[in-house]
Amino acid sequence: MGRSLVNYFAVAHPSQPNYIAQIGGSTLGVTGDGVYNLPQSNLVDLMETKGVSWKTYQENYPGNCDPSAYLPATNPLYYRKHNPFISFDNIRTNAVRCAKIVNSAQLDIDLANAAFPQYSYYTPNINNDAHNTNITYAGLWLDNFLSLRLSKFPANTFVVVTWDEDDYTEANQVLTFFLDPTGSLFKQGSVDNTLYNHYSLLATIEQNWGQLFVYNNLPYVLIVLFSFGQSRSLRLKCYHFYLELDQARGVN
Repeated sequence: MGRSLVNYFAVAHPSQPNYIAQIGGSTLGVTGDGVYNLPQSNLVDLMETKGVSWKTYQENYPGNCDPSAYLPATNPLYYRKHNPFISFDNIRTNAVRCAKIVNSAQLDIDLANAAFPQYSYYTPNINNDAHNTNITYAGLWLDNFLSLRLSKFPANTFVVVTWDEDDYTEANQVLTFFLDPTGSLFKQGSVDNTLYNHYSLLATIEQNWGQLFVYNNLPYVLIVLFSFGQSRSLRLKCYHFYLELDQARGVN
């Protein structure tokens, strides 16, 4: 069910610049994990120009366009630094756009009501993304998350699972893999050795709904982004662990 990109790299340290790069096309001067309010244009501008629907699902997000960096007393699992959309002024200060930053509970509601957008960006919370836990914890979460939903995604949904950065030990190489629920887009269980980074992923999304079309002009793209905390070798264990669970269930 998957294709592993074994030569994929993040673009910066620490976490937040990588998230910004994925929808901003640059780190835009972001060098840390603090609060940045950015005036630049971003992927949302391009998608809306093309009429592409979008939404970002953020686990434990407090809602109401809350700009808080961290709410340790009331909501310790959500971190703004892992939600790049809230950092852009033309999203955060636009009520219509900001309403598309939602708590992750909305995902199942949208799937049940045929309201799943063409572009979705899903950020697990600080435990589920392995940042404050470990790769076994995150692997179990990922298996549960996908096994419950893969059959519910619209036809030809292209799922991308990636990490923001490495643990400063492997030149910022990060595990990234694709999942194709229908098995029609690429050879299952394959490996891609091409050099990629977060900008490559952004370019693919831009081209998909632009003048060039890749991966059969995919109607739906879901990105699930994990956070820093483990080496790439351990993250590969997460990928193989997920595939082994798939095989045990008889999924190819």
